[in-house]
Amino acid sequence: MRLQKNKIEELINKIEQYDYIAIFRHEAPDFDALGSQNGLYFWLKNNFPEKNFFVLGDSNTEVGKNLFPEYPSISDDELFSKPFLGILLDTSDQKRISDRRFLKADYKIKIDHHPADEHFADLEIINTSFSAVGELLYAILSNRIISKKYKFNSECAKYLYVAIAGDTSRFQNSNTTYYTFVAAAGLLKYDFNLMNDVYMPMYNRTIKDLEIEKRVMSKYKISNGGNVAYYHLEKEDLQEFNIDSDEAKKYLSLFTFCDEIKVWVCFAYDSRKNNYRVSIRSRDIVVNKVANKYAGGGHKFASGARAKNYQETLNIIVDLDKEIINQGK
Repeated sequence: MRLQKNKIEELINKIEQYDYIAIFRHEAPDFDALGSQNGLYFWLKNNFPEKNFFVLGDSNTEVGKNLFPEYPSISDDELFSKPFLGILLDTSDQKRISDRRFLKADYKIKIDHHPADEHFADLEIINTSFSAVGELLYAILSNRIISKKYKFNSECAKYLYVAIAGDTSRFQNSNTTYYTFVAAAGLLKYDFNLMNDVYMPMYNRTIKDLEIEKRVMSKYKISNGGNVAYYHLEKEDLQEFNIDSDEAKKYLSLFTFCDEIKVWVCFAYDSRKNNYRVSIRSRDIVVNKVANKYAGGGHKFASGARAKNYQETLNIIVDLDKEIINQGK
């Protein structure tokens, strides 16, 4: 897939120019956001050991808790002591960027594979044909303009692979292309163990997971239209199992291969924001239009949103039923 030469040149010029570089991602991160962020961090650290790099974003997530390193909190004094470059990953609109200090960046670069909802960076590298930002970053960093001078290392390769595997559900989703496998094959040339370093920490299931799955399967409902499966995990459920609303969506995979269900949805109560975090998935029903209506957005077949209250979660299900009919599915 073609990338704009002038944008790649501008990206590397800015990286070379700044001694302070902060890497941002979206709130409630998934494997792509975290994998891309960590992959880029280790690529930068390996190639520019004399520079200062900051990995920023809320840490209240259960995604990849045994996979991604923890980073120290960064004070304003540390971040603002010099003009800094802000690199914004996997975020189509600025309201979803986790750390608001990206606004203080001297120069902003946005790298994303979502449709461009808004433009808020000085340089934007956006390509919706890539399955994940991890795949897009592989294409950028392995491009001849950069690769003839700078190299990958195993930590970078591992995390970019995690990003791709996560956003394609291990290469099962319809966003997987020939180029996705080219990127994965290129990353596998580096020294990491696919099972022990990637898939076990990504998808390890505990007895607690089995108990949560049992709860989800006992609570799920089918919409009046018969096409949407959904479940609510309320504050009490999350407290009982000691999990965060970020983690609740991973149980959506229970519904992936039921061909009678066209869309499946998780509603998880978010105590931090006093509303419901909404995660919507499908095989071939475009769901981001409904997500956009409820303070969200995302990919055609995988989107997120916010519901103000329980009634609004039910409104989302009604809208999804209508959308399925409108699409003639």
